[in-house]
Amino acid sequence: MARGQQQKNVQRHCGKCAVKRKSKNGIIFCDTCLKWYQIDCKGITDVELKALSASPETYICEICRNSGNKFDYLLGITRLGKAANHSFDKLRSVAEKKMLIHKERHVDLSPSIVPRKFLVDEVANKLLRQYTNERNVNAVKSTGDGDCLFNVVSTLLIGCESLSVELRYRTCLEMVLNETNIKNHVYRSSFALLSPDYKETSLSCATIGRFPVFGQL
Repeated sequence: MARGQQQKNVQRHCGKCAVKRKSKNGIIFCDTCLKWYQIDCKGITDVELKALSASPETYICEICRNSGNKFDYLLGITRLGKAANHSFDKLRSVAEKKMLIHKERHVDLSPSIVPRKFLVDEVANKLLRQYTNERNVNAVKSTGDGDCLFNVVSTLLIGCESLSVELRYRTCLEMVLNETNIKNHVYRSSFALLSPDYKETSLSCATIGRFPVFGQL
């Protein structure tokens, strides 16, 4: 549970600095390692603490959220998926918290394995030729596991599909938290969004292996 401002006057050992004292900046509890942390040790502001404390979602410190010093995107998307099973409002609440604890992380574009040559999807190529005027592009072949979009984008970025889960996680956060900006984008008429229902698409984006049919906003 995200316990914050109401715990300001309670003395506890900080799980990071090990100092036992009353924290003027508040403390917060990690539901995974079951340790208390002073928010200044975690780089959490008073404003962020207030938002975390108001959220129904539990707080998990970055040590528990990371594996091998890397953010655990599979755990992240799993938590978003559980929230999506309840409602869009629940998903938004969890996404807002994820953005607070996620901080700023750039996509690592260095390949995790030796990049392979792009394979062409001949079936998709036929559809491209049949339904569009595109003649100088080829469809990239990907694993048909319901994550085709993210698999392909990952392949184009780093030559393999290892970024697929991270891309889905980041896309879900962007869609849920920036709905108005996306709908009002100057190039919205050119977007081939995975719709027809924006909120339904956002809910689907939170679950690995799911995405509704292509449509337009």
